[in-house]
Amino acid sequence: MKVGAMTKARIGFAVGLGIGIGLVEAAIFYHVEVLQRNVDGFCFVAAATGFLGWLVGGLTERKGTEASPVEALGAEQATGERPLTLLTGLKYFGLTLIVSTGPLCTLDALRHNQPAAPPPILVKARAAVVFPPLELQGLVRNGAKSSAIINGHVVFVGEGIGEVVLLGVRDEEVIIGLGGETKVLALRK
Repeated sequence: MKVGAMTKARIGFAVGLGIGIGLVEAAIFYHVEVLQRNVDGFCFVAAATGFLGWLVGGLTERKGTEASPVEALGAEQATGERPLTLLTGLKYFGLTLIVSTGPLCTLDALRHNQPAAPPPILVKARAAVVFPPLELQGLVRNGAKSSAIINGHVVFVGEGIGEVVLLGVRDEEVIIGLGGETKVLALRK
């Protein structure tokens, strides 16, 4: 069976129309948040409606006195009918609806298959470290056994006064630490 140029043009127009409608649907659903949550339901209803239209249209054409679609196309060419009248039939409307829903369902499926964004990393802000009032009154440098007199207490390296720890002893100053912060105390002259 030979398919004429008019038939090919009609089929091409129907497919193009369906794809165009589908892209418009996808653009609308992409920009309207309420519709984005219901894309799956819309795709199902539109595809089911298109399938039922195609099925009912096919059954009514066969039961009636009308010829098959290809014969009808040849008859329209012979009688001079308008070339796009077949697009108004229920069978072709159903196919157009199915084709128009395809791009939207495909875009929605691709959107759902994207990996989820990793959860944000929460960084706790550390409270500012506040050193208590401390006065360096004296120091002894003796390697690992170095010590200092702070607020009247003798403190060796690695020991502390409350939360404050003596980290090191230098010439005329000591290094103390509190909560990961360090501070230098100098001897008063």
